[in-house]
Amino acid sequence: MKTLVIFKRIEIWLLFAVMIGLLVYALKPGDEAADPLIDNPVVLSDDSDSLAPEVFEEPEKEILVVEKVDVRPTQQGQIVEVTLLGRTPEGGEVRLDESTVTATTGNGVPVGFFFEPFRQVGSLDGEEDSLATVKLWLEEPAEVVLLEFQGKTLKAELPE
Repeated sequence: MKTLVIFKRIEIWLLFAVMIGLLVYALKPGDEAADPLIDNPVVLSDDSDSLAPEVFEEPEKEILVVEKVDVRPTQQGQIVEVTLLGRTPEGGEVRLDESTVTATTGNGVPVGFFFEPFRQVGSLDGEEDSLATVKLWLEEPAEVVLLEFQGKTLKAELPE
């Protein structure tokens, strides 16, 4: 009988009442009269095009953009971390390594990848936006690094 003692507390009964009220509210059918399209239909006449709604097209969103660029100077060069945000243009997951990304400076000098032995290579998802970081090694200072990925060229401006 000790388990039934809990039902003597007013807080438990209040909690049950609130839960039942929320359940009834959630399962209640929606009010169709509140829909503004049903109450105010739009009628267009054939005589005038002035009543025709204007259609604004959104500018095409870039599939892949440069999110952030970090530069760490070292004794013999610079380590450049380029963070990319987006998805692959062709869909599917793609690893960002030497086989899929080519990097050059603004002058056309090839830029190599920075090798870290225990670091996983970044990858981009084709289904939804994701972040991926590409680490590059610059021997000479540069103002811009151009990344070519699946036919698209991304411009990463290096901070000074």
